Amino acid sequence: MNLTEQLAGSHRQIVDSNKSACLMLNDQGQEIRVTQAMVVSLCQQLIKQCRNIKN
Repeated sequence: MNLTEQLAGSHRQIVDSNKSACLMLNDQGQEIRVTQAMVVSLCQQLIKQCRNIKN
């Protein structure tokens, strides 16, 4: 598999350049696929935090 590893702070992301997929490592070091639902949830949480800071 052709994988590109990117280090971002303490988070390690593994991106498979052959597919439209993004993988990350869980607490046990196993690769898990990042789903659309995960991204949507994260965006919603960030928007909520921004609104709380603004108010």
